[in-house]
Amino acid sequence: MRELKTLLTAVAVSALAACQTLPERDPALDAAEREYREAAADPTVQRQASAELAQVRGMLTRAQRYYSDERNLEQTRHLAYLASVDLQTLRAQASRRDADAQVQQSGAERDRLQLQARDAELARARAGEADARRTATDAQNQAARLQRDLAELDARSTQRGLTVVLKDMLFATGRAELQPGVRRSLERLAEVLRQHPERRVLIEGFTDSTGGAAMNQRLSQRRAEAVRGALVRSGVAPDRVEVRAFGEEYPVADNATAAGRQQNRRVEILFSDEQGRLNYR
Repeated sequence: MRELKTLLTAVAVSALAACQTLPERDPALDAAEREYREAAADPTVQRQASAELAQVRGMLTRAQRYYSDERNLEQTRHLAYLASVDLQTLRAQASRRDADAQVQQSGAERDRLQLQARDAELARARAGEADARRTATDAQNQAARLQRDLAELDARSTQRGLTVVLKDMLFATGRAELQPGVRRSLERLAEVLRQHPERRVLIEGFTDSTGGAAMNQRLSQRRAEAVRGALVRSGVAPDRVEVRAFGEEYPVADNATAAGRQQNRRVEILFSDEQGRLNYR
């Protein structure tokens, strides 16, 4: 387990600043807590692996502290994952120890068969650890490749996922028609989506605070739809592209200045994870 933790720590990526407040609970941490409760209720684990179980409890407590106090989602999920792997291993080890204890009280043939079964269970647990490591590594490699493919579009990693921000130079003032100069960027975006068929995108439109809120809402919708239409015409399947409009909501700069308003007039393209799941606002 020490080698596993060292490997996971070496491949973990640093989390960048969050764009929004984290939800009250994290699904990965909740799943690890459920696994812990199941293990703690197992009489075999209570008899044979109480010390290891206490260590996992400490790990989950630290994960909860990272999430609740420090709002560190990456460290929270890293510890939750390690706790889940440790729970699988300690349950297998507890079963093995229980079998060893039974060997001393049972006949030779029955003991041999029970020990064989426990060894198979431990082997499955180890195989599960290896599969989990491969899955985590594959996901990290896919994410890294996607970010490299989007390098020329200045993609940035956020807590919601990989995001490409298209500024208002794509549109004339008050208009939703794409300017000719943006064609290359959208063609590159469509090309990346073709190279990563497991990904979906959410196109979010925004405006500055100039004009009425209703007008800005409609304008941001039309601009987001214009980007979606360009991607679909470039060969991206329509069901892989969602659109949402927020008008003048979620400004990223001060609307009191021209420079700030320019930053707020934008279209953001959010990429899903490798399972196609999008992190909505």
